[in-house]
Amino acid sequence: MLDLSSTLYAATVFHQGALVERRCALDAVTSACSSVRISGLPLTLLDDSIQVTVLGPEPRPTATSFSVGLQVCSVNEASVGEEEVRKSRMARDLLRARCEALRDTVEALRDLEIVEGRPSAESEARSRFQLEPQLELLEFQQTQLQRLDAELLERERELVRAENDHEVSLRRSTKKTDERRPEALEKFLVVRLKAEVECFQGRELAMSYRVPGARWTPAYSVSFSGALDSAQLTMKALVAQKTGEDWAGVRLSLSTADPQSWREPQDLKSLKIGRRQPSAARPWFPPPLDTERLFSDYDRANSRAVDASRGELEVYN
Repeated sequence: MLDLSSTLYAATVFHQGALVERRCALDAVTSACSSVRISGLPLTLLDDSIQVTVLGPEPRPTATSFSVGLQVCSVNEASVGEEEVRKSRMARDLLRARCEALRDTVEALRDLEIVEGRPSAESEARSRFQLEPQLELLEFQQTQLQRLDAELLERERELVRAENDHEVSLRRSTKKTDERRPEALEKFLVVRLKAEVECFQGRELAMSYRVPGARWTPAYSVSFSGALDSAQLTMKALVAQKTGEDWAGVRLSLSTADPQSWREPQDLKSLKIGRRQPSAARPWFPPPLDTERLFSDYDRANSRAVDASRGELEVYN
């Protein structure tokens, strides 16, 4: 049996639960060893929702059967996020040092001034008319301070993002360490493949399954212009999941359907957004002149039904 590593490819989130798709390459599979095992599956996946298929050009192998099992998590996967934490810490420290250097440069530039020699009567008289060095220095300070302030502001923003990334990497590393305890369990999938010829190169094994612990909810916001003559409607989606898997970089889609029940497609009614318009007046039609003739067909049909019922009664008697 061959162990294959899989990666999360896509996730479809419903109001309750999600449908997750994983993929793994079949390049290392041969006809002599056509049974593969995929480890690292969440413990909460629903076994009866698993679907397996092989992707790639024809001819391709087919999945004849599969089974789900339990195993103890491997210990060497506990420190998966250490490299990510180290890189984020280095990026944060470099930005901190850059910001400190820029602040020191700004302070030194603000303290910059022209140093004159010992004052004399002749120099005092001449300094009244020689203001060009002071003006040039002031212009130089203003130009450099504007450039340095803009660069410092941009670096501080990058530092905030780097600190947030470092905190996220720390949480991910702690989460992965907690989830990969030696006594923890995980599910694995064993798939048996069948192929008439060697056609495993360039093919992928795709498996999908449902997991609870995920949901999403819409959020709407309306912003009006200053003149209140136009508005912009914005729709956002808030997604929350605690399935035991890391969804970073996964193709995410949202659905309002219920995966466990059959429903007909809904008829979506159109909605009009705008100012309220006065309702149109209903047209008036005069009543018909001959009302007796208007109901003549109804009376004729009613009389036939009465005659038929009387005939049945007579026959019964």
